[in-house]
Amino acid sequence: MESPEDKNLRFWIFYNPNHIGHDFYVEETGYGICTPKWRFTETRKNHLLQIVYDGIATVCIGDGKPFTVQKGEAFFLPAGIPHWYESDAVFPTTRAWISWSGEYADFFTQKFNIKDNPYLLHVKDLNAVKKCFITLRNSRDNADTSLLNIYSCFFEILANCIKATPPRNSTESRDKLLVNNITKYIDDNLATPLTVNSIAFYFGYHPSSLFRKFKNITGFSLKEYILHRKIALAKSLICETTLPIDEIILRCGYENQAALNALFIRHSYTTLAKYIKEHRDTEKNS
Repeated sequence: MESPEDKNLRFWIFYNPNHIGHDFYVEETGYGICTPKWRFTETRKNHLLQIVYDGIATVCIGDGKPFTVQKGEAFFLPAGIPHWYESDAVFPTTRAWISWSGEYADFFTQKFNIKDNPYLLHVKDLNAVKKCFITLRNSRDNADTSLLNIYSCFFEILANCIKATPPRNSTESRDKLLVNNITKYIDDNLATPLTVNSIAFYFGYHPSSLFRKFKNITGFSLKEYILHRKIALAKSLICETTLPIDEIILRCGYENQAALNALFIRHSYTTLAKYIKEHRDTEKNS
């Protein structure tokens, strides 16, 4: 779901007309949501850093091998080297970018370790970087303070990027993103009768294939994870709210107390009634 910050960004691009000097110059910054399979090929005259807010992209620089980037990562596109990048067909990319040039452009590139192959970086604080781009979006009025904001944001963005590990396997990246989406879907739908088959149908996978992908990434079976999240929710509602037991049962996706009680006996080695008595009575007596 798009956050208020993301809604403030949407698509925009800004070409900075103000040069501090020839030594160093922030040229262009922007934000956009790519369509599936959107591809761009170019050889730039300046250096450019792309930050991935969501989705997956495939990048190839020079004669190197293509590598993938995903949410919370960035890739560096150096001046003078042909490159291409392509938004994923299933998980299209949401991205922001900033470019720079000048006599000292290479100095910053080397200082922040972003010129080493494979040009892949981790973003230490994605929310901080997002705030920088919102500031950049609001700094397009040519005011003196806006010019200072542009350069201040540039340095903060680079400071949030660190040299990454070697590129991952593309399939592994897709599977991790898929699992992240599945766990979010489960947490958002605990009040419904979740099954492996229903989740597989929702994500367009065969149940056996989805089962393998999920267990390979998490170490849990999909069914185990669902039950783990349901009992965690039940315990949280019992301990942290005064909701009646019937409401708790419904929020955990069950129709009657017997089903939730069986879950407690299997996974907590106690009955539902005993757990409620121990935890809610403890609160009353404290």
